[in-house]
Amino acid sequence: MNDGQDTGVPVKKRNWCLAIIKKILLVFAGLIVLTGIVISLLLYTVFTPEKVTPVVLGLVNNYLDAQVECESVEITFFSTFPDLGILMKNGKIINRDSALRATGLPQDTLVSFRRCLVSFNPVAFLTDRKVIIKKLEIAGPQIYAFVNTTGNANWNILSPDTIVIADTIVVTDTIKEPVFNLSEMNISDVRIKDAYIIYDDRKQGIFAALDSLDLGIDGNMSKDSTDLDFKFGIKSITAVYGGRILTKRLPLKFDARMHSNVLKSRVEMQQASITIGTLAFNVKGFIQGDTATHLAFVDMELGLGASSLSELLLMIPEQYSTLGKKVVATGKFDSYCHIYGHLGKEKLPGMKLSLQLEEGSLRSARHPENPGIKKIELGADAEIDFTGERPSYVRIDKIFLQSTSSVINCSGDLRDIFTRPYVQAHIDGNIDFNRLSRDLALSDSMQ
Repeated sequence: MNDGQDTGVPVKKRNWCLAIIKKILLVFAGLIVLTGIVISLLLYTVFTPEKVTPVVLGLVNNYLDAQVECESVEITFFSTFPDLGILMKNGKIINRDSALRATGLPQDTLVSFRRCLVSFNPVAFLTDRKVIIKKLEIAGPQIYAFVNTTGNANWNILSPDTIVIADTIVVTDTIKEPVFNLSEMNISDVRIKDAYIIYDDRKQGIFAALDSLDLGIDGNMSKDSTDLDFKFGIKSITAVYGGRILTKRLPLKFDARMHSNVLKSRVEMQQASITIGTLAFNVKGFIQGDTATHLAFVDMELGLGASSLSELLLMIPEQYSTLGKKVVATGKFDSYCHIYGHLGKEKLPGMKLSLQLEEGSLRSARHPENPGIKKIELGADAEIDFTGERPSYVRIDKIFLQSTSSVINCSGDLRDIFTRPYVQAHIDGNIDFNRLSRDLALSDSMQ
């Protein structure tokens, strides 16, 4: 009897607790369903794209001296849950200045895009006046940054009646108090896909076109500091200055882990790689601004992303040479570049460079019986100071080439490059010109 009584009381209590929990869960489920129904009714009856679009465009046009067009503006909730989102489709920002218009060229159209989605935390905005953007996605943007021959730029679209002071926008005609007084703005996820950007400066004679640009940023961009994983890629860069082509269809990639301290005006690249064409660089260092002098101090270390002669040869663009695919190369390669000093008006940082190649050799991949170059060694360093405060020089400790028939050994230096250049060189060798051409026949085209 005692055992039955002892076990009966906990069972009743447990059943009572379960019944209470079920009721609470049902209440919460009902509230969630009711909230979903209310939000659905608001989104599909009150905040429809047909009603939201003209309101948003009207607000934007009030602060921009430009014509803003958008096919639709939609408020999203379920697709961006638990955040609130704004989805814009087929938008344009067009400068109203007729002086920028030219026949057949869209200089007046600053920005156009196929799709733009911004999702943010509405609770943080309503309670703490913080804008926490969880996601920013822009698909197919086209940017045409244009400057005409008189220096008038098409991105000068802020209304002349609007003054920007720090994070405050004030409309001087009618509003004396800040329109936006945000305590903080955070961005954590940015995606730009398939962008096309043109910079066309007719006054300075500068033209640049960036084709198929993709940008990805993950991390936290807050008021005081930023920690980001940054990925940036361009399929093709074409640049022209003064009628001369500087680059043509040059690809570029940039991956980095970055940290910035807003209070110290400092940006650090902790792990970064840059690929320009076929040349890959590893980068680390920092840039720190100085508001008093309006200069930036740069301290960056770079190195080619090649540790062997074989990898180095494969970095040579194919339009210049395909030797890397036609030879068997050996040898340890090391490179180092240190950029340091102030950057600003009439100020350029200095550079230290070093190149080392040890135990290198080259043989024809198609004719391995040909010994080719049995030994290659290189040792060189340089220091460049653009300010002239320190002497600049290029020093070659050794360039050593040895084949079965010939030996060449070179050294020398170039000193005081920007003041009174002085060259000293030493060449020593034993060359058999009759056999050297056969030794150097590393590919069929060289025979």
